[in-house]
Amino acid sequence: MKKKIFYILIAMFLLANISSAYHVTIVSKTFKNNRVILKIAVYDAKEPLVRITKNMLDNFSFSHKNISYVFNVNLLDFQDIIMGRLDGYDVFEVPGGVIYYPQSIKDNVFYLGRWKRNIREFIADGGGYVGTCGGSTIASQNPIIFWPLVQSIGFVNIKADVDVLNEGQYISQYLFTRIGFGIPIKISIKNSGNPIFFGHYGENRSIRWWASPSLYDPNSVRNNPLFGEIKVLATYAEEPSEVAPIHRQLLFGGGKVKTHQKGEYAVIATSYGNGKVVLFGPHPEYSTWLNISSSPRDNIKEGVSWRGKWYLWVGGDETSFDYNWWMLRRAIAWVSNKMSDDAIKEIN
Repeated sequence: MKKKIFYILIAMFLLANISSAYHVTIVSKTFKNNRVILKIAVYDAKEPLVRITKNMLDNFSFSHKNISYVFNVNLLDFQDIIMGRLDGYDVFEVPGGVIYYPQSIKDNVFYLGRWKRNIREFIADGGGYVGTCGGSTIASQNPIIFWPLVQSIGFVNIKADVDVLNEGQYISQYLFTRIGFGIPIKISIKNSGNPIFFGHYGENRSIRWWASPSLYDPNSVRNNPLFGEIKVLATYAEEPSEVAPIHRQLLFGGGKVKTHQKGEYAVIATSYGNGKVVLFGPHPEYSTWLNISSSPRDNIKEGVSWRGKWYLWVGGDETSFDYNWWMLRRAIAWVSNKMSDDAIKEIN
């Protein structure tokens, strides 16, 4: 009898341990299966913006309803796109920069448009695209800045307005003097229902603007069945030349700069084929300024040196760099098609 009890106790002990081991295996497997990785390619535009963008996205993670979401980022350059290395990624993020203009020419002359074609096909096949500033301009319809020499990729049925003699002066003075580096502009966030700006509908939000394009609907430039409907997520609530008045370089004839952005689209969402697209005119990856004086001339310094005209924003309180990062992270999540709207709303 004692032996029977002994064997029964041993059997119970073994069963308990086997059950425990099985439970650990199942839990471990479940956790692994509940981890979603977003594979993101950031275009190497050879600008400081690339490093900032990569740092804000790479290894960013959050959880929603027991699912862990992780952003995984790699840099791709012009040759990578030519070689078709976008395949396998969920999202292509294209930061601000001017490198796209000479590369567009290089693409036409040496590659017969393969760079542009590979990007369009990636999105049409279900890949996501997020562009900021120059990354939005190059995605829009011709004519763009420096057209017809420079041609856009053209997968978004929208136009980008940047005038070399006006908006462009806010970056040309930086190129000449390396001093000016953008100004704060408020955008008006629309109640679009899109989860990217959930919790901020109706808000006027400061964001850094640096010769950024305003976007406008050209009423169907081309009749392409791949074009999706344009959804306006935010508009410019202020005019850059009124917030920070400057003068043109003498090379460009001098005189006051007059921008044309107030009321135009600042952020839009759309689709191209099976892929989703979000375009930002201004820069959510940068810090901005708050508590600005009611007198705009108190907040912009402008002068002349041996290198030419320069300007520098000096007013208000500068925010932390991550002040608007949630915008870009939510946009990446939305175009990825890998999570629900409720999950996207959790990103802050």
